[in-house]
Amino acid sequence: MKSLLKSPLFYGISYLILYIVIGLILYNLGYVYLQGFRVFSLLLVSALLIVGLVLYIKDKEGSALDQVIMLIVLVIVSIVILFIEALLPRERIVTIGNEKQVEVTSNTFLKENVDYYQYVNIFVRGKEIKKVNEVYKYDNNTETIIEDDTTDILYEQRFSDTNIIRLRLIDYISYKDIVVVEKSTDNGVSFNNILENDEKYLTINREADVTFVSEDIGFIFDLGLLGRDDRYKKFLVTTDGGKTFSDVSITINGYGDLDYYYINNTPYLKDDKLVLDVSVPVENDLKDIVLVSNDNGLTFIN
Repeated sequence: MKSLLKSPLFYGISYLILYIVIGLILYNLGYVYLQGFRVFSLLLVSALLIVGLVLYIKDKEGSALDQVIMLIVLVIVSIVILFIEALLPRERIVTIGNEKQVEVTSNTFLKENVDYYQYVNIFVRGKEIKKVNEVYKYDNNTETIIEDDTTDILYEQRFSDTNIIRLRLIDYISYKDIVVVEKSTDNGVSFNNILENDEKYLTINREADVTFVSEDIGFIFDLGLLGRDDRYKKFLVTTDGGKTFSDVSITINGYGDLDYYYINNTPYLKDDKLVLDVSVPVENDLKDIVLVSNDNGLTFIN
């Protein structure tokens, strides 16, 4: 009995039992182990069991083949468990505002999803998705608020202390995203879909560029999928804050009938003018041209 109590097998099995029991209690209380602690525990238990089994085999008589098979099976089981753990969603500790959160990133066949959970300590986190806001600044002092809940926020822009506009993914089919345009007038406490088309949603290709230059004027530049007829299918503008969208009209004078041209970015404000950068083929080179809109982005012309 004394020799058993000194064996790594005893400590490995005891730790595993405590780990499982405490884990079940925590789960019922609304918490789960952090990934880092799970991995540490799995490595510790595996090491104790393997070392303990080696010592046990050394002290006991029996078929050498049976003993080797036992050891190999234990090693394989440990490797498989660690491999499965590696496939689970990745976790990392982040600071949002002044509060620590646990960022959990999972990958599906079509997309990557990020959720946030309550950070408790270095051992456990909350198991319920936590709604969080992260405010940061970029470029010309404009503010972007990223709000993450059980859905995917593709784009979000703040325009005042209370007003926020965002594009939210609600579904997807093939490589196209189905999105709604939502607005909050209470600083993000609630959002309402403001689209006034019949479907109440938009279908855009993945990786479409979205920008709002003001609370009323916004653009969706949908490059489309390479090799498809709808490669430049959508270049949309809204002049009513996302309620309705129209096709942007582009006119490039002085270059004849162009077979193609490149739109280099979404429109932006420069010297109080709404401009769009394009490139057109000239002989064996490309010439950059700046187009200007005088009707809030409905048409651009050089």
